[in-house]
Amino acid sequence: MGEVARSVFPNAVRDAMQEFSKSIMGTPQFGAWEQKLRDVANDRKALGLAQQIRHLQVDIRQEATREPGASGRQHKLEGLLASYEALPTVIEFRLAEAQFRSLCVEANVAVSEGLGIDFASHCARGCCG
Repeated sequence: MGEVARSVFPNAVRDAMQEFSKSIMGTPQFGAWEQKLRDVANDRKALGLAQQIRHLQVDIRQEATREPGASGRQHKLEGLLASYEALPTVIEFRLAEAQFRSLCVEANVAVSEGLGIDFASHCARGCCG
């Protein structure tokens, strides 16, 4: 937990935050998401495509600064992205991610009801809202 949280929140609130985090991380949805993330990280084909995508995106941005609106590489990028998203490990990861995100949205509803405010809208961008 960060230094600000230690100094701002009373012990009971800190304990509740830690318990909430442990509970979320103990769900099957989080476990599946975490495993699928590891699977993608260990998939050589996915890693190779991701690297090609990043390099091509950099090239396209650089090309756009020299010649705005003249990127002939956009079609190639779209093909690489489609190939990446079609990989079985990426498909499984996206499904696990959606299931975990759904759990986080449900958690936001419960926390928001308890607080009387929309919790996710007051947080940094994340999966809760």
